[in-house]
Amino acid sequence: MRHEETRNCPRPKPVHPHTLRHTAATTWLRQGFNLREVQKLLGHSSPVTTEVYTHVYDEDLHRKQEALEPLAL
Repeated sequence: MRHEETRNCPRPKPVHPHTLRHTAATTWLRQGFNLREVQKLLGHSSPVTTEVYTHVYDEDLHRKQEALEPLAL
């Protein structure tokens, strides 16, 4: 490619190690790993540190709740 052709191309955002760790942890939780397993995989000594990834649970729970039909009593 010539310089003129690349001038208007968007530049990719830089990828940092923390971004990769966050993506991996989020993926593992969505795949069914429990929080303790993710904690061990990331090397966190405290579950509190790993809890930042629990937003996945909230998103998944909300989506699942919307899919439920009201129970007929």
